[in-house]
Amino acid sequence: MKRVFLTGFMGSGKTTVGRILTGKTGWPFTDLDDEIAVRAGMSISGIFESLGEESFRAMESDLLLELGTGSGIMSLGGGALMNSGSRKFVMESGLVIYLRATPDTLAERLAGEADGRPMLAESDSMVETVREILAARKQFYEEAHWIIDTDDLDPGQVADLIYDRILEETL
Repeated sequence: MKRVFLTGFMGSGKTTVGRILTGKTGWPFTDLDDEIAVRAGMSISGIFESLGEESFRAMESDLLLELGTGSGIMSLGGGALMNSGSRKFVMESGLVIYLRATPDTLAERLAGEADGRPMLAESDSMVETVREILAARKQFYEEAHWIIDTDDLDPGQVADLIYDRILEETL
């Protein structure tokens, strides 16, 4: 195995777990959303506001194909797997791990961050918005090679589970 793709809803811990895994494996880490923001020269919310979600998703797909090869750990944007081409690419290119959490846990983790999260910014009820978006993405997330329920785990514990799996698969 050369590539690990972390997927899940915003607030699931993809970036934090990815950074911890980089320390354990020595593999490079890429946060796809961060890379998109750097290349676009604006925040993700700025991209959504000025260019729209469709343009953001096209950038996301193109950048995933560009950066998703070779060894490393990549944190995918929460909606990246909705694109069938992106989903097929990651499923064939490495180990795809879904960091699953309940809507209540996600809403709690995201409390106070709605302004920086375009899909939550207009929400009257964060937990209801999370529940709705999560329901629409569930089938795509659950195609992952491995699902880890993160509600009762801290990021270090999640990273340890993934690291152990990486060791098992590379021996």
